[in-house]
Amino acid sequence: MSKQDFSQLLQQWQEQADQHIRQTPFSFSIYQDDLERIDALAKLYGLPGEQIARDLMHSALQALEASMPYIPGPRVIREEEGEPIYEDIGPMPSYLRLRQSLQRK
Repeated sequence: MSKQDFSQLLQQWQEQADQHIRQTPFSFSIYQDDLERIDALAKLYGLPGEQIARDLMHSALQALEASMPYIPGPRVIREEEGEPIYEDIGPMPSYLRLRQSLQRK
């Protein structure tokens, strides 16, 4: 994540913007030093640690998706400005299909 991404996240916490998004309880183990970081941020911004962890996970997953590599395959799927655009044979198409199938459940 870039410095600007974290700045935006910190600003969101500072303003305590209350976004109404679908949330699902989820539990997992984390490293002790990461828990201490979350607790320190929670105290600094006066927010629940769960919100800090949730927002960090959301931001990290967005950054991860954005960094998935595009791997051009052999098949041209369209042209843009006269240039061929090849199908993506990297992990993103499979990942998106899996996400869509999970969203339908």
